[in-house]
Amino acid sequence: MLILGVYHKRKLHSKLGPALASPALQANHSFNWRSKHARLNPLHPARPRMRDLASIPSANTERHPMKLFYCPFACSLADHIALEEAGIDFERERVDLKSKMTATGRNYNELTSKGYVPALELDNGEILTENVAILDWIASHYPKLGVRGELGRTRLLETLAYISTELHRSLRPLWHSASAQEMEDARSAIETRLGYLSESLAGDYLFGDDVTVADCYLFVMLLWAERFGLEAPRPLLAFRERMRARPAVKVALAVEGLS
Repeated sequence: MLILGVYHKRKLHSKLGPALASPALQANHSFNWRSKHARLNPLHPARPRMRDLASIPSANTERHPMKLFYCPFACSLADHIALEEAGIDFERERVDLKSKMTATGRNYNELTSKGYVPALELDNGEILTENVAILDWIASHYPKLGVRGELGRTRLLETLAYISTELHRSLRPLWHSASAQEMEDARSAIETRLGYLSESLAGDYLFGDDVTVADCYLFVMLLWAERFGLEAPRPLLAFRERMRARPAVKVALAVEGLS
């Protein structure tokens, strides 16, 4: 192996001849004897040159505060309240859902092609969308807004899914031009969903005496029901007012111009 390496080295010198001694060639950093020798003898890899080292990204990447992209009184209000409840350092940026532009002039469709709120930009640049996913992320990272126990997270996801797929979806016709029959069907479905959630209260809140991300979501749905003149069961009316009185809720409502 050593003899073969020496042979190749001599052969290369014979081909290059006097050019190796050329000052111009020696000054040209694109020529690197070690790198050429490494291709001939892989047992002696080339050391990276300084300009190669400079191109290696640093592990200390800059991080920025999280940012919530929201639209006032949209379902993103649930995430807004949850972030405030968690005491997280985050920024807010309003989105015009008609023009798809943000308050800073950013094209929202470039952030998420879904085109609707919420979207949460994490401090590492990752983008989360969908209420259930964002609220689950908040509860996972800030356990005080989660549910304790072996099945705690599962039960929380169960409730978030119910609010999203059953109650939230049932309220959508009220926001759009629906027929009289569709409106009547929606109101009937909403009353049924609210009745179930009222019976699910385990105390002041859905899971007992401590607020969770599910309560933030339910509160926003109750605000929507209130807007459209839908009567909720008395336990949920009391729940709504308890939530409305919380400091974090007051802050989120004020920021969105809803207080």
